[in-house]
Amino acid sequence: MLIGVDWGGTKIEAIAISDDGQSVTRLREMTPRTNYEGCLATIESLVSRVEAGAGATGTVGIGIPGSVDPRTGLAKGASSTWLNGRPVEADLRRTLRREVRIANDADCFAVSEAVDGAAAGHHVVFAV
Repeated sequence: MLIGVDWGGTKIEAIAISDDGQSVTRLREMTPRTNYEGCLATIESLVSRVEAGAGATGTVGIGIPGSVDPRTGLAKGASSTWLNGRPVEADLRRTLRREVRIANDADCFAVSEAVDGAAAGHHVVFAV
């Protein structure tokens, strides 16, 4: 099972997807704006609850409104400015007690559309 988390400035949403690509369960909470630790706790709660609803554990991928500098491991360029300068990936690994994969949320959107969305089957994809 795969678990995807969209960490946005207004909401944090988690979805569990079965191995055959079907949505199993989806939950959403308001983002605790400016509260980094509150965001981590919200993500932990959402992941725990979608796993309980799905009856299984899964790997976790998280889209964030910024990026992680590969040299320092710190978030940068986030429109949710309370992420900037934080070791987001390391903190999420600690919080969720497992490996996580993090990418920019807009990049996640573009890949999703390219794989099985409006851009599926096209050679070039541009997402805004």
